[in-house]
Amino acid sequence: MPWPSDAPADVLVELLHPIKERAYDLLRLQPDDRVLDVGCGAAVDTLPLAATVGSSGSVVGLDIDRAVVAEADARVRAAGFTGLVTHRHGDALKLPFADDSFDAGRCDMVLSHLTDPARALSELSRVVRPGGWIVAIDLDLSTASRDTTEVEAEWRLRRAAADRLPHGYAGRQVGGWLRSIGLEEIELHPITLALSDAALWDALLGIEAVERSAQASGRMAPDALRRLNADIDRRIAFGTFLGYLTLTLAAGRVPAPF
Repeated sequence: MPWPSDAPADVLVELLHPIKERAYDLLRLQPDDRVLDVGCGAAVDTLPLAATVGSSGSVVGLDIDRAVVAEADARVRAAGFTGLVTHRHGDALKLPFADDSFDAGRCDMVLSHLTDPARALSELSRVVRPGGWIVAIDLDLSTASRDTTEVEAEWRLRRAAADRLPHGYAGRQVGGWLRSIGLEEIELHPITLALSDAALWDALLGIEAVERSAQASGRMAPDALRRLNADIDRRIAFGTFLGYLTLTLAAGRVPAPF
């Protein structure tokens, strides 16, 4: 579950739990189903999914980071789900699975990090059987904004945040990508996070790195950044800080052959 942030993983899990539960529902999983989680991280989603498919189903997680895969396997062993949940090292752009290997597939905060998100979704479609569902969650960093009178500076910082990822606007683009690979019955559910905790907001956005990037690129003058931060600090002191970020929860069904 990649995220451009310094926030602790447990904080992210708690914050995003309602969204994840909704995403699990959109997979339309049944007992005995086989489900693939691309960009699985340290078993954040593969273990909860195991409860849905039951002892005769299977959950496979895939991640590009070998160390994360090892951590995920350790968590599975500790939870007693060995055999039901497995993890593999692999590339989202070239999935190491045969066609129609799964009943459903998902990816969570992954597409924005990829050079070719549509190809990754096409690979998911290939390995999910006809009639199965694909679900993707991703963010649109251009919507990452705080209440401030320094509107121009905040907009420049927002653009810098989006440009740090290969596809920082994935949340608004995912519906088009699903259509481009031929999925049917596409559903798009935009979800806005509203945060009054400035420290959590800063951690989620990795704001210090964003500020450095904005200044290094010449997008943000030092004086403008100082004015913006001073205004944000005043709002924190008054207890009126508010930040927003929009995610998109998208789902589509793999078409049956003619």
